[in-house]
Amino acid sequence: MKPLGEPGVLAASDLYLSFPSEFARKNLFFIDRCGHYVLDRHYLISRSAPAEIRFLILYVTKGSLSLVVGSRDYTIHENEIAIVDTRVYHIYASNGNAQMYWIGFDGASSESLVAEICRYSHVYTPVVMSRTLEPVREIVSSFADGMTMSEEMISACIHLVLSALIDQAKTTIRAEDTAVSESIRYIQTHYQEALTLTQLAARACLNPGYFSTKFKKETGSSPKEYILNIRINAAKTLLANTGMTIRQVAASTGFQNEAYFSSYFKKKTGAAPSEWRTYHE
Repeated sequence: MKPLGEPGVLAASDLYLSFPSEFARKNLFFIDRCGHYVLDRHYLISRSAPAEIRFLILYVTKGSLSLVVGSRDYTIHENEIAIVDTRVYHIYASNGNAQMYWIGFDGASSESLVAEICRYSHVYTPVVMSRTLEPVREIVSSFADGMTMSEEMISACIHLVLSALIDQAKTTIRAEDTAVSESIRYIQTHYQEALTLTQLAARACLNPGYFSTKFKKETGSSPKEYILNIRINAAKTLLANTGMTIRQVAASTGFQNEAYFSSYFKKKTGAAPSEWRTYHE
C-alpha cells in the first residue's frame, strides 16, 4: 500500500502492515509494519511519547538522514543502519533526497537487545552486510513481492541483525578500551615529550572529545591532568635523588617553562620544588 499524508514521502514509496499471530507476539521477534520510502527534504518524524511501534530499524540506501535520540545527534549515511527505541524522544529527517528501508518490530528480547546496542551508539556502519543490511532488505522485499516470509524466518532475520550489531558494538568497545590502555602506556614512556590531546587521540584513531571521555572513564583524569601528574611524580624522583637544577628537572619531565613547572608543582604538592627537595633529602 502507499503511505498517505506523510510530508516528504514520495509516490514511489511503499508501506506494508503486518498482523502477527498470538504465538509470534508471545514467542518471537515480530513486525508491526515496514516499508521502502523514497524521500525528499520535507520528510521529518518527531516523537516525544511512545509510538505504536516500539522499536525501529532504519536502513538508508541513498542519501542521508539526520537522527536525534535524546541528547545524542547522528547522521545516518548511505549503507548505514540505525536502531531507535521510540519510547525515547527522537527525531529523524531526510537531508535532501534519500531512500530507506525501515522496520517496526517488537517481541522476544527486543527491549534488552536494543538497550545493549544503543548503549554504545544508535547508528552503525555494518561490517558484515549479510548479517545486517541484507536481512532488512529481504524482509521488506518479501512483502513487496507478495511472498511474505514466515513469522519464524522474520524473527530469525531480526535476531540476526540485532545480534550482529551487539557483536559489532562490543568489538568496537574492546578496541577503544585497548587504544586507551595503549595511550596510557605511551604517556608513561613519552611524558618528557610535547604531548597534545589531538596527537594522542589520533594515535588511538578516536575523535578528541570522545577519546578524552573514554580516557577519563578509564583513569579518573583528563589526558592533560594525567600527563601532568606523571610529570610531577617523575620530577619528585629527580628532586629527591639527583642534583639537577630546578630548570633541568622541569626540562627533563616535559615542562617547557620553569615558572609554570614550579607553580604547578606547588599547586599539586603544597611546596615549591626547592622546598620539597629540602624535605626529602
